[in-house]
Amino acid sequence: MTIIDNAFQLILFAERNYLVHDPELKSLKWMVDDVNSLREKIDSIENFIKEPSQSQARDSHWKISYNYLTKQAGLEKEKARDLLRRTALVDNIIPGFFTFNLYYDDVFLTTLTLGEAKISPTTVRLMENKKEINQV
Repeated sequence: MTIIDNAFQLILFAERNYLVHDPELKSLKWMVDDVNSLREKIDSIENFIKEPSQSQARDSHWKISYNYLTKQAGLEKEKARDLLRRTALVDNIIPGFFTFNLYYDDVFLTTLTLGEAKISPTTVRLMENKKEINQV
């Protein structure tokens, strides 16, 4: 249970047990309304946030994102390709990285995190940069 859930339950308890009987506490009613409004907003946001994809051998950031856009977000292939052309993607990913994708209101967001991998996406990028510098 989250902090918001706990606060929500506490306010509901107070409303049911005290606000009805004590006119001085009725001013807390606005808090209940605010919490209800926030709960609705959180629920609508949670509907868009999906579980991350865990990268496997021979996966690419492009492939994972393309599959998300065409299969989960339901976009046409050309629309998905267009969005990916406008998105910064990581070239080299290793098995275990988590890829989080979100498509909402014609905006696509994607990011990689450590997930179950041994090294982070940032470490991989720094190693690649160092390798390129050494080759010059």
